[in-house]
Amino acid sequence: MSDSNKPVRESSAAAPRPALFKAMAALTLLTLVVYAQVVSFDFVNFDDDAYITDNRIVKAGVTVAGARWAFTSTAASNWHPLTWFSHMLDCQIYGLAAGGHHATNVLLHIIAANLLLLFLFRATGNLWPAAFVAAGFALHPLHVESVAWVSERKDVLSALFWMLTMLAYLAYTREQGSGSRRAMRYLFVLALLALGLMAKPMLVTLPGVFLLLDAWPLARRQRPDATTPSIRFLIAEKIPMLLLVAVSCLITYRVQLEGGAIKSTAEFPLDIRFANAAIACVTYLWQTIYPANLAVFYPHLGDTVNFTAAWAAAVLLAAGTVLALIAYRRRPWAGTGWLWYLGTLVPVIGLVHIGSAAHADRYTYIPQIGILIIATWSVRRWLEGWPRIARALALAVVLLMAAGTWLQLQHWRNSATLFQHAVDCTTDNDLAHNSLAVALSGVDDEAAVFHYKEALRLNPNHTKAMISLSELCLRHDQVADAILLCERAVALDRHNMKAQYNYGVALAANGQLAEARERLELAVELDPHSANAHNYLGIVQARLKEYEAAEREFLKAIELEPRFNDAMRNLGLTFESQSRYENAVKWFGEALRINPGDDASRRLLKAAQANLQQQQEE
Repeated sequence: MSDSNKPVRESSAAAPRPALFKAMAALTLLTLVVYAQVVSFDFVNFDDDAYITDNRIVKAGVTVAGARWAFTSTAASNWHPLTWFSHMLDCQIYGLAAGGHHATNVLLHIIAANLLLLFLFRATGNLWPAAFVAAGFALHPLHVESVAWVSERKDVLSALFWMLTMLAYLAYTREQGSGSRRAMRYLFVLALLALGLMAKPMLVTLPGVFLLLDAWPLARRQRPDATTPSIRFLIAEKIPMLLLVAVSCLITYRVQLEGGAIKSTAEFPLDIRFANAAIACVTYLWQTIYPANLAVFYPHLGDTVNFTAAWAAAVLLAAGTVLALIAYRRRPWAGTGWLWYLGTLVPVIGLVHIGSAAHADRYTYIPQIGILIIATWSVRRWLEGWPRIARALALAVVLLMAAGTWLQLQHWRNSATLFQHAVDCTTDNDLAHNSLAVALSGVDDEAAVFHYKEALRLNPNHTKAMISLSELCLRHDQVADAILLCERAVALDRHNMKAQYNYGVALAANGQLAEARERLELAVELDPHSANAHNYLGIVQARLKEYEAAEREFLKAIELEPRFNDAMRNLGLTFESQSRYENAVKWFGEALRINPGDDASRRLLKAAQANLQQQQEE
């Protein structure tokens, strides 16, 4: 048995506790220094709206109805109830103050990094290599996306459970007590795995990682006593974990299929998927070494993918696998690290294609740990006789990563900085152009129009760009252009609530009230919880003198949004149109109470009070 593959005992791993605490404190402090700036960052207009700012259930905070929804919802084409609950808890504590939500992400990231350090230290007995891997996890620029993007709460939360589950598994494998104690420890592993899967299904690969850890660093097949398990046992003990994984996979596949997130083989044939997967795996390796031009979204090349590059990437990956297996006897960490990297990428590499991205920085959050393990323990072996050089090199690399992460974080300050960077460092990125236009709308409308048109030039079927550009046209009284854009959007996606809503607003602005009512009724049907849709339908019905129907819509809008000042004022106007001045006074007063600076409601209230007094005198 080689020294590198010997199992490590608890006693040897637990000896230098002061050094462990110092390493954890240094890791925490450095990560805090780098990431503290995110508390001043905004939400971004990419998923943060669906997850938090426009999600009425999440915004309501922690409620019984919210908890029930979290476990049954398929929103955002995901089933991750714990992630939803964490967002609700943030809204309960911070409301919609983005800084608090960002702070939670950073806290979870720091805890996960420290748990990774603790696991590697206990598993190997090597503190400084463990600390370096944890520092790479905490401070590599590729991981900025997972931490600085509030919607990626699922990444940092699931990573925390990933690390906890590994620590629980380590405790289970080292339990020397009775069978009942081992059984309890095993059940604890299953419980943590289940919780992690409810944060993000990324943990589906964790049972496979446990098999790798069984080989190194745990060396469970090479124990010097009678407790050595057979290979059959090591596989069999993973079966309950695999059953949990299977359930998670089935739920995830069904949810994403229903949400339209999974692309068909007609849209992305298998040869394109495999080609993109090979290129992405090598791209992540290069970005680990040289993390430059990182963007929030990389467009998929589709049938223009470079198959020559894909074959070259596949050969490189195959060669890496062969070398890692050959080196296993003398450098077992190479096999564990390499297969960790490739194996944990499987759910996110695009073989089951989800969305329209070629790859994503956040997909490296867990897989990159494998590469860090290979690099760290290999350098440790090469520089074993020069510990000072090894530590100086490690410190230099950590500081370099921290500087890179600091710079990458600057792009995440708000939607404008984020998507301007994406436009600058990618090509033909219609999503980035559209999101940048949304960020610029109302600030620099001319630039916004340019980017909307760029998005539509790159993707003529980009319904979100059509919908958003129609809103901008309405703002500038370009009603005919808005109607044309909405017609195109509705033709592409009749069930898009926002398209139907904007179409109704545009038609109403053009005086086509009956047609507008039809579109707005459809918008309300598509999203009964949209207060804006109910409010505007009420406006159109009031203009058509359908006062009772209008009252119902305004009241529904107020029920959905109790502080909906505009709906209250519109309800008051509806009552005023019927000379029901007492009710008009009530609702104008309520609108003014909600917004004391609302001069329009103040004028309407005075007029309604005067009319009420005259009516009473008559």
